[in-house]
Amino acid sequence: MSKHSNTGDDLSLRVRMQGMSFGQKLSYLWYYFKWPVLLIIVVAIGLGFFIRDWLKAQNENVILSLSLANANSFAVEETELFRNFPVSFGYDEDEIVSVDSGFQVDLVNMDARSAQAFQILAAQFVIGEVDLFICDEALFGRLAQNGGFSSLEEILTPELRSQWSDRLWWYEDQESGELLCCGVRMDGSTLQGNEIFSEEQIVVAGITGRAPHQETAVEMLQYLLP
Repeated sequence: MSKHSNTGDDLSLRVRMQGMSFGQKLSYLWYYFKWPVLLIIVVAIGLGFFIRDWLKAQNENVILSLSLANANSFAVEETELFRNFPVSFGYDEDEIVSVDSGFQVDLVNMDARSAQAFQILAAQFVIGEVDLFICDEALFGRLAQNGGFSSLEEILTPELRSQWSDRLWWYEDQESGELLCCGVRMDGSTLQGNEIFSEEQIVVAGITGRAPHQETAVEMLQYLLP
């Protein structure tokens, strides 16, 4: 019975709108359906605020956002290396390091998947979603060309610059010819010891240009290096 009634209402509505202009139809539909539409809008807005607050609460516990590219993601999932970092440096037990190791970028045979991953990485750098980025030297150099990393001369203490002098990775700006220190080579680090990167890879780490947690990124470098 209800089904028959709804069909009749729909038919009657179509008949009443015959001959109306597009604007008149919109006004007519708004007059009859504005309250259900407004209810949906209110629910959607409320849900949006809830999701925003939930994500904000989650991010409050994140002390560092770390991304790794061309790494062994299975080894990352199995290791306790990054989960142990917060306690080792005096952070609260509920504070965490957010680790993303799913990026695979093949610069030699750049297929659609590699191109997409590269674009996502570049976008994350721009909006400040990544604090510390670690990858092979070839990919690091390509991202450095785009100005993706901060100058470590401005971030590292003189003591650390001296301690890591043989590890510092320099990039020559193609326009000015200026040498910029924006990376640290991770040879012999616990990353390779835990098989996250192979011993054959030249691995470089850099702090992104818009990193919100620069000090924690430096602490992570100290934690990973011998």
